[in-house]
Amino acid sequence: MRPARAVLPVRLHLPLPMPQHDRTRLCRGRLCRAALASALIAGGCESWKSAKVDHPVLGPPPPRLSQQESLDQGVAVADASGESISGYVKVSLSEPSPISDHAVVAIVNGRAILAGQILAPFRPYYVGKPDFQAAEIKKAIIEKQLDTRIDEVLLVQSLELMLKPEQLKQIDEKLDEEFDKESRKIMAGLKVNSKIEAEQMLSKQSTSLAEFEQAFKRKQLATLYMQEKMGSRVPIIGRHEILEYYNANIANYEHPARAQFQLLSVSFDGKRDKAAARATLDEALAALAAGEPFPDVAKKFSDGPQASRGGQWDWLKPGEYADANVDQALFTLPIGEPSGVFETANAFVVVKVTNREAAGRTPVTEVQDAIRTALLNAAQENAANAVLAELRDKAVITKYIE
Repeated sequence: MRPARAVLPVRLHLPLPMPQHDRTRLCRGRLCRAALASALIAGGCESWKSAKVDHPVLGPPPPRLSQQESLDQGVAVADASGESISGYVKVSLSEPSPISDHAVVAIVNGRAILAGQILAPFRPYYVGKPDFQAAEIKKAIIEKQLDTRIDEVLLVQSLELMLKPEQLKQIDEKLDEEFDKESRKIMAGLKVNSKIEAEQMLSKQSTSLAEFEQAFKRKQLATLYMQEKMGSRVPIIGRHEILEYYNANIANYEHPARAQFQLLSVSFDGKRDKAAARATLDEALAALAAGEPFPDVAKKFSDGPQASRGGQWDWLKPGEYADANVDQALFTLPIGEPSGVFETANAFVVVKVTNREAAGRTPVTEVQDAIRTALLNAAQENAANAVLAELRDKAVITKYIE
């Protein structure tokens, strides 16, 4: 949902170290929106929707930290100008220095984002590794994840400003109920029967149920705000929009002739001469003449690349088969009838065309569902980006990294 980021100096492919059910996308939260809506209604849903918020995320500027106010002794922090404050400097992502979990990496409308808050889900990937390697991994994670974390904070802050305290309390209670269900799934994934056992297992991965809960609640709150704001921005994708897209991309739906076929191939090379190969092929032809199915014969006698699949090949277009005679046969033979014997550069070959399509265009009826999905996904992405862009424009965001 976000523009591509710059390539990291350390390339990582890090899946979230949590069960699949907890990997919630920003605009596709697994928590039923209706469940939260019930909490909102109890606290006055209309007052929430009608709340007037001229600047929903504008807050006080980032606090200037003095040496006495340091979050962690030795942690280096600076203001947005890049100048040091009372001896503190920005957290470096390029120097070989360690990063404390308490290091401030950004402040969003006065709310600090600590390195540890970003690193928590990824701890299993660097805990226990040599210090220099762990430091490089942590820096790469922060650089890759910081903007996403900032956006999440903006969304949660905006929801908090829109709702009354009693509504937030009711939502939090509902989220407690929902996370209780999630924790049972986590325990099932860990194959344990109690939260105590789960905590013991998770502690070995340098994480905890509390961290799972915090991440779960943040994502659900961000999702709720995003869905509310996106609702009126996502257009209805109807027949007109589908046809417009289809016609504008008509070349993508045109295709040349193509054929599917079964192939029986008996090769001759340094291990088997032509005479031996032909003798094997004659056995295969006799089996076909006796009524044995072509796939069974191919599995028994063929040594071609698709022999284990009964010699079945997927779609090929004209000119894609290496031997010109066989290639021509694929587009001239009657469907369902075995060909004669072709001698290629290194094999005797018999083919049977199983399906063939003439050159043409895939009709819109066959692709309309895929087009609708693509258009809807694009509209949702654009709407989400617009919501985030508005929040960023009104926010005071300072990054303490370099």
